[in-house]
Amino acid sequence: MSTGYAPPRPRGAAAGPRRASVARTVVGSFYLLTGGVHLGIAAANPAFYRPFADRALLPFVRDG
Repeated sequence: MSTGYAPPRPRGAAAGPRRASVARTVVGSFYLLTGGVHLGIAAANPAFYRPFADRALLPFVRDG
């Protein structure tokens, strides 16, 4: 038997799924943006990343 009573929801509970959706969109957009920047740098100047691992501790990283 239903009394029609619903317990009160915590403040902001309705915004939870919306906030998660916005967060996913922001993080995904940032990921795609930085991936595009990387592709642009690598396409414009492939030697840009050459000195990146020169000071690595492991030889296979330096030589790879």
